[in-house]
Amino acid sequence: MLIGIDDYAHADLPAMPAAAAGARHLAGLLRDPSVWGLAEEHVTVIGSTTPVEQVLGAVRDAALGAEDTLVVYFAGHGLRDRSERLYLALTAADADYPQIGTLPYLQLRDVIRQSGYRAKHRVTVLDCCYSGIAGGMSSDAAPSRTELARALEEPEDSSGEGDDQEGAEDRYGDCVLTSAPPTRRSFVLQGARFPEFTGELIDILETGIPGADVTVSLETTWRRVHNRMRRRGSPEPQQFAQNAVTRHLHLRNRAVPEPADEPETSSQQAPDPDSWDSGGTDLTVTWQATVDAQRPPSPDPTTTRTTKQPGHERRSSRLCVPGAPVTLFDSRDTPLGSVAFNPSGTLLASASEDGTVRLWELATQKCVRSLPHQVVNPWAKPLAEVLAFNPRFSAALSVAFSPDGTDLAVGNGDGTVSLWDVADGSETVLPYLDGTQWNGSVASVCFSPAGAMLAATYDAPAIRLWDVATRTSMATLATGDAHWVAQVAFSPCGQVLASASGNGNPNNTVNDGLLQLWDTSSGADIATLTETNSPAGQPLAFSSDGKTLASLRRDGRITLWDIAARKTSATITGPSSGVTCVAFGHDGVLAGGFLDGTVTLWDTVSSRSIAVLTTGTNSAVSSLAFSPDGAFLASATRKLTVWPLATDSARVLGPDHPDTLHARAVGAINLGKAGEHAEAARLLAEVAADRARVLGPDHPDTLNARGDYASNVGGTGEHAEAARLHAELAADRARVLGPDHYSTLLTRHHHAWELGEAGEHAESARLYAELATDSARVLGPDHPDTLNARAVGAINLGKAGEHAEAARLLAEVAADRARVLGPDHPDTLNARSFSDRWSE
Repeated sequence: MLIGIDDYAHADLPAMPAAAAGARHLAGLLRDPSVWGLAEEHVTVIGSTTPVEQVLGAVRDAALGAEDTLVVYFAGHGLRDRSERLYLALTAADADYPQIGTLPYLQLRDVIRQSGYRAKHRVTVLDCCYSGIAGGMSSDAAPSRTELARALEEPEDSSGEGDDQEGAEDRYGDCVLTSAPPTRRSFVLQGARFPEFTGELIDILETGIPGADVTVSLETTWRRVHNRMRRRGSPEPQQFAQNAVTRHLHLRNRAVPEPADEPETSSQQAPDPDSWDSGGTDLTVTWQATVDAQRPPSPDPTTTRTTKQPGHERRSSRLCVPGAPVTLFDSRDTPLGSVAFNPSGTLLASASEDGTVRLWELATQKCVRSLPHQVVNPWAKPLAEVLAFNPRFSAALSVAFSPDGTDLAVGNGDGTVSLWDVADGSETVLPYLDGTQWNGSVASVCFSPAGAMLAATYDAPAIRLWDVATRTSMATLATGDAHWVAQVAFSPCGQVLASASGNGNPNNTVNDGLLQLWDTSSGADIATLTETNSPAGQPLAFSSDGKTLASLRRDGRITLWDIAARKTSATITGPSSGVTCVAFGHDGVLAGGFLDGTVTLWDTVSSRSIAVLTTGTNSAVSSLAFSPDGAFLASATRKLTVWPLATDSARVLGPDHPDTLHARAVGAINLGKAGEHAEAARLLAEVAADRARVLGPDHPDTLNARGDYASNVGGTGEHAEAARLHAELAADRARVLGPDHYSTLLTRHHHAWELGEAGEHAESARLYAELATDSARVLGPDHPDTLNARAVGAINLGKAGEHAEAARLLAEVAADRARVLGPDHPDTLNARSFSDRWSE
C-alpha cells in the first residue's frame, strides 16, 4: 500500500508532485521481478483524491489479505500537534489545525496492527516532516510466536525453540522506517524527482548493492540510505524495529546477476559506492570499514564476507578472535562505570564516576553527545560536604538503551534514574526510591525487551519497576533479605527478571545475598537459585537464547545456570586476579572482566578459554558489552576500549573454509587499521593466494583480497607499486565483472589516487578525467562519485602545475556540488577552497 499526496489546498502546504511520483515509482519496483516481483493486485497506489476513510479502508483490506509481509508507505507533508503527535497530511489538511484533513498516525498504526495480525512482518515507511515521532508512538510490544499461533489457529511450538535455528529471534514483528528524527523536517531537493529519503531508497533498489549477495536485507538497504543521508548532512533517517524484522526481509539485488545454479559460497562484498571520501583526501582503511565489515549484513568497502552455506550445520559455539582494539576514550584518573550499545550497534554509551555520560559513534570514533545530569541533593548540607562523605554521589553508575534506541536510562549516584532522549538530549528524572528514606545510588538499570518496563536497583534490598511510557512506578520487588541488589537483568523473552544481591563486601560470606528469578508479569519471586555474595558492578548476564544465566561470585567463580532446570550447568574459574563483570555475546561466547584490566573470552559449551585481551591499563574492568550482533566487544576501565570480533574458523571448519579465509582477511584489515600496513599486506597476499587456490583467481573474494593487499601496500608508502597492483586488478575486474561494474570503477579510482600519491600528478589527472566521464555515464553526472572524480582529478592537475585549468575545473565542481548538495555542504566548501588556492 503506497500513499503519495501531491496536491494540497492549504496555502502553507505547497504542492509536492515528487511524493506521488515516488509512490508510483516504488510501486513499479516492487512489482518488478528483479526487485521483489509482487503481483499487480498486491500493490496499490493511493493519490491525493482519496479521503481519509477510504485510505484507512484500503489499508485495512490490504492488511487483512497479508499473510507474510505488509508494507504501508506514505509520502507527503507531516504535521504535529502540541502533544507531539504525528499527522499525515492529505489534500484537505489544515497546517494550523493538524487534526483537520489528515490521517492521524495512531489511527493508521492501529488499523495496521488490528487488521494485519496474520502478517509475519508489518513495515511502515514514512517520508514526511517529523516522521520520527512515529517511533515513540509505536506499539510497546510485538506479539509473541505463541500469540500469533493462537490468532492464526496454528499449532503452538512446545519445544521452546520454534522454527528459527538460531533460537534467539522471533521472526514476527513490526518495523517503522522514517525519513527524519521527531524534530526535523524532510525535504525534496531542488530539481529532484522524488523526496530525498524516497529518492535514496529508489536509487538503491534500482542500482542494487555491488558485490553483495543475490538478495539483500531491508536492514542493509535502510542502513545504506541512512549512511548516505547522514554523510550529506541531511536529516538522519530513523528505524524502529521489533525482533530484528528488518534482517529477515530480503529484496533482490539488481547489482548481482541471478546465478544459474546455487553457488558454493556467496561472494565477497565488493567496494561500497558510499565508501569514497567526498573530499578525495583519504583512502585509508577507515573505522567505518571495520564497523561494516564486522556487522552483517551491511556490505563493506574493504573486507570480505561470506554467508552460511546451504547444508552447513550450526556448531554449538562460534569462537571469537578479536581484531585490533580501538581506545575511544582515556579518562586518565576517573574510572568508567558502565557501557552499553544501542540496538543498531552504531552508538556506544559510557558512564563515568565524574557524572558524565557520553555517546560515541563507532563509525567516526567520536563523542557525539554528552549528557550532564544535575545532581539532586535532598540533604540539609551543601553538595560539597555530601560529596566529601560519598564521592560516588555525583557519579553516573549504569547505562542502558531502550530496545528502540530512543531512550538512554542512567542510574545515578544520587539515587535517581535519568531517562535521556537520545535524539535531542532532553532529560526526565525518575525520583528516588522512598521519599522518607534516602537511598544512595542506582547501581543497575535495565529495559525489558519490549521496552515497556525499566528495572532499577538501589542501595536497598529492593527492585523498582518503572512504566517507561508514563514515567511512573509500577511495583517494588522486595528481595526478602537485608542486602543491597547489585544488578538486574531481563531474559531475552522478557518474562523473567534475574537479580543478584550482596554487593561483594569482603566482610560478607556467600550467604549474605541472593540470586533470584522474578516473574515480570506478576512480580512474584519464582526461584532462588542460590545464596550469593555477588560483587558490585555487573555480575549477571543472560545468553542470547535465554537458556543460560551467568552469575558471578565474590570468590571469582562464574556459575552457568540452566534456567529451565533451575540448576547449575557449569562452573568457570577465572584467573586469580578476580572476575569483576560478565557479558554474553552470540553463540555461547562469554566475556569476563578482571581486576588487573584484562578480559577473558570463554566458549561456554566447553568452558574453555578462547582469548585473553588487554585493555592497556591495570585498573579493574567495571563493565563489558557486546554489540547486539555480536560483532564488537566494549570494555570500561579507565579507558573505553572496543574490539572487533572475527570467527575462529580454522580449527573448527578447516583452513580452506571460506569463513576461515574471511577471518584471516578481517584480522589483516584490522592490522592495517592499527597502522601495521606491512604486516597486513603480507597476510593479505597470503589470503589472496589461498583464495585463488581454493576459489579460483577470478572469484570476487580473490579479487577483493588483492584490492585489500594493494591498499595496504600503498599504506606502507609504496605508492607506485600500489598503483601497479590496482591497475592490474582494474583490468581483471573489467574482464570478470565488466568495465561498468562499480568494483571496476572504484579500483580505477584507487589506481589514479596512488599515482597521484606517487607524484605522477599529470597521469593521475588524466585517469581521473576518464573515470569522471565513465562515472557520469554509468552513475549520472550529479552522482557524488562523479563529482568526486572530477574534484580529485582537478586537484592533481593543479599539483602538476596547471593551476589556472585546475581552478576553473574546481570552480565548476563547486558550483555543481552547491546545486546538488547545497552551498554550505563540506564537499562544496572543499572544492571552493581548492579552487581559490589555485586561483591565487
